[in-house]
Amino acid sequence: MENKTMEPKAVVEAYWQAMQSNDFVKTPRWLSDDFLCDWPTSGERREGRVNFVEIHRRYPAAGPWNVDIVRLLEQGGRW
Repeated sequence: MENKTMEPKAVVEAYWQAMQSNDFVKTPRWLSDDFLCDWPTSGERREGRVNFVEIHRRYPAAGPWNVDIVRLLEQGGRW
């Protein structure tokens, strides 16, 4: 059987590629069931991957989301 384990960097990159695609149904596969998302500016907290998907799917944006990875950090180091 083939090993499906991904390196942490590959998981992070795949997650942000899913976000960039604006297909928020794909996004939760990269999140744990107990995922927490805090939006400090508004004080909102989303608990669980299903709620995270819904807030992005229903968010009243003027157009598609645009996500650019500027830098990835891992345990204080750079990839």
